[in-house]
Amino acid sequence: MIIQKEIPESDSCRHLYVIRLDLEKLSCTRREFFDAMSAENVQCQIHYVPVYWFPYYRHLGYEKGLCPVAEKVYEGIMSIPLYPLMSDRDIEDSIHAVKKIAEYYAR
Repeated sequence: MIIQKEIPESDSCRHLYVIRLDLEKLSCTRREFFDAMSAENVQCQIHYVPVYWFPYYRHLGYEKGLCPVAEKVYEGIMSIPLYPLMSDRDIEDSIHAVKKIAEYYAR
């Protein structure tokens, strides 16, 4: 699991909290991890699709493989709930679910 770095000189709006799954250290896909989070009642989302994967850019000739690093990162990221109105208990539940699932799928 690769978590976001906190940069001391900056403030985050905490709009999204993106985790990056180290899929080489897990025996699951992002989809399986995502589904396990849903089973734990933690609703995650997938964001940051490489922009050239959208239909508009494909028609311009852009194809998968153009930015392999961006594609690799995309394959392992997901956003977990984190927003100002979440209770401390809800935040702890999300953290617990991530840890539980990561431990279950650890290689």
